[in-house]
Amino acid sequence: MFDLKVFCMPKGFGLRFDLTEPFILDGYKYCTDGRIAVRIKTDELDTQGRILPKNIMEIFEEKRNTMEGEFSFSIVKTEEKCKECYGKGRLKLSKDFSVVCDECDGKGKILSWGKNKIGEFLYSDEYIDKICDNLDNSVITGQSNDGKLFFKFNGGDGVLMNTN
Repeated sequence: MFDLKVFCMPKGFGLRFDLTEPFILDGYKYCTDGRIAVRIKTDELDTQGRILPKNIMEIFEEKRNTMEGEFSFSIVKTEEKCKECYGKGRLKLSKDFSVVCDECDGKGKILSWGKNKIGEFLYSDEYIDKICDNLDNSVITGQSNDGKLFFKFNGGDGVLMNTN
């Protein structure tokens, strides 16, 4: 059996809900960190004594466009504000910002790799890697109009939020 805990929120990052451990709700064991959610069927009793997102089942039942296929995607470049000069193109090494930033060549923006495009939406490479590395035979099953990506794997199914 695989460890679904890799899809839980790390300890110390709790928001409104306790997502640091798997939880049971209406016959499914869920693991989520708010950006991805996976579930498997179980006959265990519902989790008690924790604040949990009750609407998680609705996310899995959301209307979607059918897409069948492996996790295939294109990696695209995105333009981002330079982190060295904070998008100014020049470094504050003197009062007049006279030093051009080497990182962005004075443009204030850099091209960044690592966004995975599936359909019309971008997804984090970190999460795509988690899915492919931890879930056997994972395949895309659909995509909602707002970019939620639905997938299945041996033993369960999941939903990944986009980064658009």
